[in-house]
Amino acid sequence: MGISFERPMFLILAIPLLAFTLIPWFKLSKTTRRSGKHVLSLTLRIICIVLTTLLLSGFMTVKQTKKTSVIILADLSDSTRHVRQQMNNYVRDAVEHADKETRIGLMTFGYDTVYELPLTTDLRFVSFETSPQGNHTNLANAIIMANAMMPSDTNRRIIILTDGKQTIGDALESARQVAAQGVRIDAILLETGTVGKEVQVNKINLPETLYVGEEFELVVEIESNYKADAVLRLFDEQELKTVQNISLQEGINKFVFTDVATAPGVKNYRVEIETKEDDILRNNRMYSYIRVLGTPRLLIIDGTGNESHEFVKILGDTANYDVVSPRMAPTTLENLRKYESVVMMNVSKSDLPQGFDDMLEQYVRQLGRGLLTVGGDESYALGGWADSTLEKILPVNVYQRDEGEIASLALVILIDNSGSMQSGHNSPLELAKEGAARAVRSLKNIDEVGVIAFSDNAKRIVEMTSGEDKDYVINRIARIPSGGGTMMYTAMEMAYNDLVNSDKAVKHVILLSDGNPADKGFDKIAQMMKEKNITLTTIAIGGSANVNLLASLARITEGRIYKAVNAKDLPDIMLQETFLAMGEYLNNKTFIPSLVQSSPVVKGITSFTQLHGYIGTELKDAATLVLASDDDRPIYAEWQYGLGFVASYTSDLNGKWSKTLLEWDKGQDFILNMVSRILPQEEDPDLGRVETSKSGDKGHIKAILNTGIEGGEDNIETIAQVISPSGKEINVPLTLSGLGVYEGDFVLEEEGNYLINVVQYKDGKVILSKESAIVSSYSDEYDAFLKSGEVINTVVSNANGEVWDNIHDILKIKLLGAKEYIGYTLPLLILIIIILLIDITIRRLQFGSFIRAITQKSSAGVEMVRDVYTTRVKPKVFKPESEEKQKVAKTDKKVKEKKDFGKEAEEKKPTTSVSSLLEVKETKGRKKL
Repeated sequence: MGISFERPMFLILAIPLLAFTLIPWFKLSKTTRRSGKHVLSLTLRIICIVLTTLLLSGFMTVKQTKKTSVIILADLSDSTRHVRQQMNNYVRDAVEHADKETRIGLMTFGYDTVYELPLTTDLRFVSFETSPQGNHTNLANAIIMANAMMPSDTNRRIIILTDGKQTIGDALESARQVAAQGVRIDAILLETGTVGKEVQVNKINLPETLYVGEEFELVVEIESNYKADAVLRLFDEQELKTVQNISLQEGINKFVFTDVATAPGVKNYRVEIETKEDDILRNNRMYSYIRVLGTPRLLIIDGTGNESHEFVKILGDTANYDVVSPRMAPTTLENLRKYESVVMMNVSKSDLPQGFDDMLEQYVRQLGRGLLTVGGDESYALGGWADSTLEKILPVNVYQRDEGEIASLALVILIDNSGSMQSGHNSPLELAKEGAARAVRSLKNIDEVGVIAFSDNAKRIVEMTSGEDKDYVINRIARIPSGGGTMMYTAMEMAYNDLVNSDKAVKHVILLSDGNPADKGFDKIAQMMKEKNITLTTIAIGGSANVNLLASLARITEGRIYKAVNAKDLPDIMLQETFLAMGEYLNNKTFIPSLVQSSPVVKGITSFTQLHGYIGTELKDAATLVLASDDDRPIYAEWQYGLGFVASYTSDLNGKWSKTLLEWDKGQDFILNMVSRILPQEEDPDLGRVETSKSGDKGHIKAILNTGIEGGEDNIETIAQVISPSGKEINVPLTLSGLGVYEGDFVLEEEGNYLINVVQYKDGKVILSKESAIVSSYSDEYDAFLKSGEVINTVVSNANGEVWDNIHDILKIKLLGAKEYIGYTLPLLILIIIILLIDITIRRLQFGSFIRAITQKSSAGVEMVRDVYTTRVKPKVFKPESEEKQKVAKTDKKVKEKKDFGKEAEEKKPTTSVSSLLEVKETKGRKKL
């Protein structure tokens, strides 16, 4: 038994507290100090000071304890799936052989750690009920968490059941930390091995850097524990490049592929192996990449197939390029980033792959690539770009908001709500409602809109309403129910009546249907519309619509016909048609653009040539307007978007509006300048480099930059912008670790290639951008041939433990040395309060007077009792008084009568009678005897 103080520094408080108490006491007079009241009060205060000091210093008694806490750590990562039953048995054995002084708890671990059963002397275990993430083994974290769960005033032991693999973390460092706190670690090493036949890809060897046109070898290493026939596949990005039928020998096998670097940038490869028998499939795939330097490559998306002929003639050999249709545009960022810039020529958004504009935005903003958009009658507003991610990237708004310069529109939307329009998920009716809502939202306040639904009959959903009431109209559209058949004539007649008397400059009807109307007479009403300058555009949905009828009605009224094979295209088509109906977006006129601001794109050009048309747009606030039309609309505008550069040219390059430009002697320079403007700046190797590495589940980025900035400045920020294989964006702050060296880590959550762009900002502006990549293939958890066991041996040896064959032998070794600390906070606090109350009571009450009063009353009571007793019990016995007493009595009598004393006797009257003095004398004499 011993004592301990949790906060021993507080013991020194006793000195000033005692001084504060004793100094005033010594200033009192000796008589006062020696009074019982003051002595008792001082004693109580000193006791209170001692107790308070003990309380503040955390006074505890210490004794050795036999209590033991044991946490069993069970490795439930994927590599131990074949030995789970063995681990179950070991846990049951531990419960069976533990003594009463031992509390056992259970935790399972893999990538994460889960607390399955709390510490108890009555552990009930049948089988594991928790499932930690199994793609990694983080033994280091499991050890730290197990230690945190055990009370420090018990003997502590961790028992690890594992196959010995450690794929992330530093278990040795964790073992040293807990061992320093008195924790012992023991382990049982489970032999997993390769249960069956196993084949895996070990690595891919590639050169780090190549130039365009350079041939190189790709070496694949495959390991097998048996002879087998296999199929080896090589993927270039997402495309299958080569398939080989191979024969595997037991051990290491190497296979060589030859390829040519065709485009600059980071190029990804994937290798897959397939056999008939294979125990672990997760290790049959591996990723790698190379970095190719050389001439930039352009992706040209030709919207109609006739837009790029003149453009590619002008490009000639100045750039490498690929021309594709919108539907053949890349669908993954990996394929898109092979190109340094993208040129979109008169492209309708509905023709692009779904999600392309979102991917393009990431391509420009995160990867620092370029984009040039070229106009035409299917681009910008007429291409359905409004309110899309594509519009967000551009330096112009495709929707013109200046109502004073655009003709007013009266629009009626006829929606087929027959039963067939309601079938299936994302039904045509729901998509038609969405398209109608988007069309209404694009209207100006000076416009008018009406909505009519038709099936068995026609129903007016919205009367002709001002464009100011968009929310009301959209709310009514959302409530359109489904109906029965298809009766279209009445709906067309109602639309005609709504528009015939309208005072708006443009009168337009949009009709959409997926069926064959049962009624007739449509040509007559269409002719009536034409006579009143009402245009009708029809949209045929799916394969059952009467396309010939709908096309005929559109031709009669000089409208347009759309064939929506996929109902998902309806919203974009309806929005595009609304913009076309407004008329002012399509400007067919001859004018000479004016130079507004200088830019490299008009270098050497002091005046521009004629253009014969353009698409109306509106300049965004942060953009630069270089060329403007005669009504101040953008012809060419540009801006920085994220790390990339975007330019918008609103005329065409197919010769319809640009015939004069293509013939102009400076036209070629202008077009080449537009391309050069969007190309990323070439990386200067002298400005530094980016190194990447992988450790477990972490990717490490090290940027060595030579920008003349030594670091530490408040206005400098260095960030690694990472794009995962699935397209997830990760911003990794890089911290200064040396002169011009910036480092940071991030978690590799997916398999595949991560794109990395290290960007340095100064005062919010990009001063440097460096591109790199990092690859993450299967975890070491699935490496069937990885040697394990060495780590666990090192861990237990550094924590005073051993590797055992069974858990019973582990528990036989009793742990000693733990100390149990017993605190006295509550008892001390109670004692202090009691003593303080006693002290206050003593000081407030007059104890001296109280005691004297009690004493006097006690004496009087005794005399009374004695007198009563004498009177009632003892009989009176006459005894003659002695001669001396008789003399005393006479003297007392004279004193009382004041005889023989006179006046002087009056002044010197004795205060005590002689008899009383004599009685005292006799009493003292008896005491002496």
